[in-house]
Amino acid sequence: MKEAVLTTKMIVKSPKLWPAVVFLSGLLLTSFVMNIANGGIQRSRMDEFARRSDELSVRVADALKNQQTLLRGLRSLYEDGQIVGRHDFEAYLESVELESSFPTVFAMAWVPRVPHHIAHEFVRSVREDRSIVEQGYPEFALKPVLDRYLSEHHVLTYVYPMHDRQWMMGFDLSTSAERLLTLEHARDSGEFAVSPPLAVSVTRSEVKGFLIMLPVYGGVEPETLAERRQFYSGVLMGVFRFERLLRSFDLEQFTAITIRDVTDGREAGVQSGQYFYSRGETHPDAKTQLRHVRLANREWQIAVSLAPDAYAELKSADQLWMIALFGFFTSLAGAAGTFQLVAARNRALRHAEELKQSLLLAREREQESGDQLRRFAHVTSHDLQIPVRDIDLSITLLENALSSRITPPITENLQHLQGVSDRLRRLSENLLDFSSFDRERLQPGTVDMNQVFANARTRLAPLMEQVSARLDIAELPQLEGDGMQLEQLATNLLTNAIRYRSDTRQLVIDVSARLVDDYWQISVADNGMGIEERFHDKVFKPFQGPHQADVANGSGGMGLHLCQQIAECHRGQICIVKSSDAGTTFAISLPADTRYGAEAA
Repeated sequence: MKEAVLTTKMIVKSPKLWPAVVFLSGLLLTSFVMNIANGGIQRSRMDEFARRSDELSVRVADALKNQQTLLRGLRSLYEDGQIVGRHDFEAYLESVELESSFPTVFAMAWVPRVPHHIAHEFVRSVREDRSIVEQGYPEFALKPVLDRYLSEHHVLTYVYPMHDRQWMMGFDLSTSAERLLTLEHARDSGEFAVSPPLAVSVTRSEVKGFLIMLPVYGGVEPETLAERRQFYSGVLMGVFRFERLLRSFDLEQFTAITIRDVTDGREAGVQSGQYFYSRGETHPDAKTQLRHVRLANREWQIAVSLAPDAYAELKSADQLWMIALFGFFTSLAGAAGTFQLVAARNRALRHAEELKQSLLLAREREQESGDQLRRFAHVTSHDLQIPVRDIDLSITLLENALSSRITPPITENLQHLQGVSDRLRRLSENLLDFSSFDRERLQPGTVDMNQVFANARTRLAPLMEQVSARLDIAELPQLEGDGMQLEQLATNLLTNAIRYRSDTRQLVIDVSARLVDDYWQISVADNGMGIEERFHDKVFKPFQGPHQADVANGSGGMGLHLCQQIAECHRGQICIVKSSDAGTTFAISLPADTRYGAEAA
């Protein structure tokens, strides 16, 4: 099992093997389909063979029933107990056109029961019978003449057709054990009785066939065995030929046919009985079907066989070749297609690797550019501190020197200079914040947002007292992120609210939070002067302040840009959800269950 798993993993990791695997899999699938199709063909062949075998057995049984019908019709002459003469016997058989309607019949005969004590009188009466021929039958005698005593005889008396059948007249069935047993079975059962297969060879000709006997009771319908034996007067007998019986069937559809009588063996519980009819030559690898036909008291077994080539012709196997060819070329096409796919995959992987290298190079260049920009901003922000301090010092010296001569114009100019100095100071501070922000080096951890906004309020306490601002903080969640960065975000938002406060009302800032899907949405709402809708996107871009007061206040537009950078580093976002002259509401969406690290960028 482990070897199979390892082999599978090796194949999966080796795309070069995929075309071969597809080709072999196609061949295996083709083989599987061919096996299924071949099974269907074999079943169809066997079904056809069984159908033909069933049809043959049914036709044989029907032919035998037809012979029984002939005997039953002949017995109707004896129903009233009247004496049936030779002329009536032959007239009836001629009326049914025996030779054309019943070609399997070799001879029909009347076999009366003749007690031994009247045997000589019976022979004399037959010799003197001139109902058919004028001279009678002067040579009629019991055959064979036995020395042993028989209590009664069963003599073939009326034979039809008489042409070439006169040699049968006088034959005593009682002298043959098999024939006598069949006769007694018919007598005691009152029904048809069939003899074992036999060969009639009284003269120079030999006929292979069997006898069917039907008892006659002289117009009486006995119900018991004793009555049957009492009123029994003889039997009507038909001699039937096997070759004529089977000649009417299409036997060419079988390679070989054999028939045997299995009655005695079946009754004895053993497999016995020789084949009494055989046609064709059985092939050692032939397919064989066995059927059983019941003939009154006898049972025949019919064995039909087909040689391999004849059996194969029952159902063509051309579709197997079609399946094989289709499967082979389909497997070949699949392998070729897989080869193309593997080649395309390799090209895509190479292209992806090239893009990856290009991206890494671009990121390295971007990182380098960003580092240079931050270094430039850091240096610039420090360098700006010196002239800002010099300007503040100069303003202070001018105020002290001109303290006794200050006029309104001088005061206005000094205030303008102080504003420029403040704006330069804030610009340098923003540049310092921007240069200090490093999105690649976040310090992840659990951050209590309540503490974050509390620290921001502490940092801005002097400014908030100066403008009499009120900050209300509702219960905030704990998040995963960089505490210093999130505190910077909170400080910038609060500072933005203070700078753009309304001159006509006290500044009130509300901070709250709610869970939306898998994100915490922290809202910072103020009642300041608001931001026009056309500036909602611009306020998050550097140096894109929405108010004229930006110039005076010197914000430079960097605060909200840093807020956006910090939110995105935490896989969140910031936006303006509501703004009017009644105030502005910022919403920061941060993941509720995602941890962040340096890879957050």
